[in-house]
Amino acid sequence: MDESLIRNRAGSPRPFLVFSSVGDYSKADTWFAGRRNYDVWLTQYSDGSGVSKTSPEYFNRRKGSKWQNLKFAMDTWPEIFDQYLAVWVTDDDIALPPRQINRLFRFHTKLGLWVSQPAFNRLGRVSLKVTEEDALCRLRYTNYVEVTCPMVEINILKEFNKVYDPRLVGYGIDWCLMHHINEGIDDKVAIFDCIRCTNPKESTKGGIREIRRLQSDEQRRAMFETVKREQNITIDRQGARNLRKVREKNPFVVGFRVFRQLFWDKATRKLRWQYKQYIDRYFHPHA
Repeated sequence: MDESLIRNRAGSPRPFLVFSSVGDYSKADTWFAGRRNYDVWLTQYSDGSGVSKTSPEYFNRRKGSKWQNLKFAMDTWPEIFDQYLAVWVTDDDIALPPRQINRLFRFHTKLGLWVSQPAFNRLGRVSLKVTEEDALCRLRYTNYVEVTCPMVEINILKEFNKVYDPRLVGYGIDWCLMHHINEGIDDKVAIFDCIRCTNPKESTKGGIREIRRLQSDEQRRAMFETVKREQNITIDRQGARNLRKVREKNPFVVGFRVFRQLFWDKATRKLRWQYKQYIDRYFHPHA
């Protein structure tokens, strides 16, 4: 696979960068549909002909996971990353419009955060409770941000890139990152409840997570245990938790979010379940 870089960057770079490895179920198209304060770097790991309907500022092809490909890019073209203030390192199936990504970057830099992420809604996969949207909050300062779609201040990302072990393809990378920024973490790591996204479940992506094609769940957990011992990582023993909550003061916003969670999200989940039952019954009766 040709790993050379295609640059479509004309003029001065925008202040921020979105980086992702993209494959067959990519939602990267959603990141381009509007005005944006960020450039986009896409590394294609699948064997398709290219990223359709998009024109990223940077594009290359390389097999591997998101973090492996990010490390390769930062080690190979460090001068490109020097141009940006923060990088959103996101899975390719996280669908967010530019308006929301712009807000995420603005809030991240305004608060002087090191690492942050949008909250996950209940329509998708929520691995740890702390990452789930809290309708009563604007944001929460935490001791944890999930590996799925963290936004990282550029100097923090550079330092982490030096110690990141590419044997890790997903599981445990978030705890490794938290371990290496543990000093003064109280007001530097946050989850934004005012910006939510869906972390898609496996059933919407062909029934299998792409990362499992690289390593099984057991292999990824075993590798994290190995790296934990080698780097003396113990922060995961604390568990992911909130450190401080910033409440949403607008009662109309709170009311809307509560309604959305209790009624809209619940109805959407029920309709999805009924649709899946219909498809399984009439189109896959012997599956």
